[in-house]
Amino acid sequence: ENELIVLLGGRVAEKLILQDISTGASNDLERVSAIARSMVTKFAMSENLSSMSYSSEDEVFLGRDMTTRRNYSEQVAAEIDREVRKIVDNAYDKAEQLLTDHIDKLHAVAESLLEYETLESDEFEVAYDKGLDALREKVAQDEEKRKAERAKAKEQAEAEKLAFEALINAKAD
Repeated sequence: ENELIVLLGGRVAEKLILQDISTGASNDLERVSAIARSMVTKFAMSENLSSMSYSSEDEVFLGRDMTTRRNYSEQVAAEIDREVRKIVDNAYDKAEQLLTDHIDKLHAVAESLLEYETLESDEFEVAYDKGLDALREKVAQDEEKRKAERAKAKEQAEAEKLAFEALINAKAD
């Protein structure tokens, strides 16, 4: 169920922040649907259906499409659909509640992504925990550290070059 909540997070965030939805979360929605259907049909994680598997691995070729043969009635199929819908709706509601409860953190991460486009895990944690200003400070510190490391490496390479040249000159003498 937690995986469903995470997968629905992007869709919920769009709705909360933009009051609109896009096609950006389509793959996540496909995965949510497949997981929820498996929860009901394969793993018997349904309150209203008996504890048995309703999945079928039999595939039948019909014209140009593959379809799965069902081993249950239309009534059971409708109940499966209701149970899948209930699981997805519950996960959506939980995702919405979590994001609403932490809307300030959602804004901080969104602002950070607008500025930096991608975030490493440690950068995400700073943006989430401390906000964009703290992330800017961390990015600046990291850049200074990289500059110092590059300068040190360049200095070391120059020293090695001088030592190598001295060695060659000593052998030539």
